[in-house]
Amino acid sequence: LARAGADLNAENPDGLAAILLAARLNGNSEVAVALARAGANVNAQNSKGMSALMFVAMKNPNPDIINALVDAGADVNLKNSRGSTALMFVSMSNPNPAAIESLVNAGADVNARDTEGMSALMMAKRENPHPDVIRALISAGASDSGD
Repeated sequence: LARAGADLNAENPDGLAAILLAARLNGNSEVAVALARAGANVNAQNSKGMSALMFVAMKNPNPDIINALVDAGADVNLKNSRGSTALMFVSMSNPNPAAIESLVNAGADVNARDTEGMSALMMAKRENPHPDVIRALISAGASDSGD
């Protein structure tokens, strides 16, 4: 499509760019990565501020997909309308600590807070049943204190 001149950043009637739809709806997220590599705005956000990286972080335990989006320019510290980052989404629902490491290695702020004052570590302790995820956050310097 890109070679044929398609606008990779065009939005559907709901205001969603193709990269957001691909990241949200495609189970393996490789379509989102292909769109990013072809020049789609990898930091496009929907009306709630969700980016492709956030959707992938929430649904895909494969750190290679996260790394590919980061390599294509995804902002690891981009926040949605509730102040949540991709690292927070990984912390809540992703079973793979390597996904945490990918975001941290790309510069994710491990102590960022959302609009309710919650950090990735706080979210992991509350939502994620995988202790390796909590250990990965602590190893990366995450704190649940007010620091």
